Amino acid sequence: MLAQLLLSCLLLLLVAYIRRRREMRAFDPAIAQPLPAHLHVDAVEAFLERREAAVAPLRPGTRSTVTWEPSARHQQARLCVVFLHGWSASPEEIDPVDAEVASKLGAHLLRYRLTGHGLSPTERSALAMRDEARSRVLRTDASTALALGRLLGQRVVVIGCSTGGSLAMWLAAQPWARESLAAIVLISPAWQVAKFGTWMYNLLKWPLILAPRPIARNLMHALAGPTIRHNVNLSVEKEHARVWTHKYPSDCALNAIEIYCAVDVCLDCRTVQVPVLAFANPSDKTVCFHATKRKIRRMPAAVLEIINGSENSHVITGRLKSPSTVPYFTARIIDFVTASTQKV
Repeated sequence: MLAQLLLSCLLLLLVAYIRRRREMRAFDPAIAQPLPAHLHVDAVEAFLERREAAVAPLRPGTRSTVTWEPSARHQQARLCVVFLHGWSASPEEIDPVDAEVASKLGAHLLRYRLTGHGLSPTERSALAMRDEARSRVLRTDASTALALGRLLGQRVVVIGCSTGGSLAMWLAAQPWARESLAAIVLISPAWQVAKFGTWMYNLLKWPLILAPRPIARNLMHALAGPTIRHNVNLSVEKEHARVWTHKYPSDCALNAIEIYCAVDVCLDCRTVQVPVLAFANPSDKTVCFHATKRKIRRMPAAVLEIINGSENSHVITGRLKSPSTVPYFTARIIDFVTASTQKV
């Protein structure tokens, strides 16, 4: 009787697994075409303002913003730099790297806030990250950011940090997105969670996202405790708490893990033709460095820069967490994007 019950459960999981993989690979017009018809470049800011007003209040500096290249204000530029931040972060995560890159390239800059992030108070954001920032919603966010980037620039450079890097690579796997991408820059890209270890993560990732949420939630609580807390530097705690949500339910991670699974399902690294520059720290305790190394090596037009000595091992650039690397990241990204766009 027990054997029959276990076999039935395995069969149900197998059916759910096949169905979910098909859903992840299927063309979804609502994701591929997320913007209102006939939206023009000069309406992008108003579009973003309406989106942010709908979930107000937001913490200062966490709104989606456009920084215009002065000579092409409210007009399409040659390039648009789109920044996608990581899980629990917000658009200023790597400031001023993305802003300096855009300025030197003569590009517009779009910083896009992911759903559920940056809300005020932080307790509200923690719950929204669990209940609203689901995989499909965040993939739609990435698609929306790219679509806005296409209005702002003839071609788009996507810079993604951590889970923002996962979303950037998910875009690279979509046939409807590839032609718009001039280059992708990945900063500590998230392919898998480091905490569980590779063997445990690979064993649990699909059961976690296929199981009914109450069961998956209890399993996450058993594995990671009910709450995830990130340590902060007390000297800059107020500034960090503005940009990051440092405390949230551990089952929020289910949403991020589903994004990583979607990337695995959709992306064949060997076929990625978009130029990719990745930065990663071998000491990263948040996402798996070795997974990044394996994935990048399979991409024909990808380069991996190994970063040692950044003040933070995960957020490895930006004035708030790793200021010493800002000049190097800025110069390296500019050189890479310049070389990549000149080849076209």
